[in-house]
Amino acid sequence: MGFWGDDLFREAYAALPQGSVADRLDLAIVDLDARGFDIRLQVHDEIVFNVPCDELDSTCGAIVEVMERPFKVNGNDVQLKVDIQYGPNWRDTKEWKK
Repeated sequence: MGFWGDDLFREAYAALPQGSVADRLDLAIVDLDARGFDIRLQVHDEIVFNVPCDELDSTCGAIVEVMERPFKVNGNDVQLKVDIQYGPNWRDTKEWKK
């Protein structure tokens, strides 16, 4: 773990929230997959979906609904904020607005 000090304290303090967010992301992926969403890739805290253009708003709305459900960390309600970008490729993405 390293030496006692500020760095160790920050790592320990952040471990539960970061782990909880990772768990929440994994549970959301399971939920979205069960709903039939075409999940292509997960990298750290991002998920890439393949979405038909005519289903963009309904799909993004459902993703936000699932991802922003509150969950408990140390007895406190925590809610993730989700940013969605869409586009035909990584270079040409635009921000999706709720």
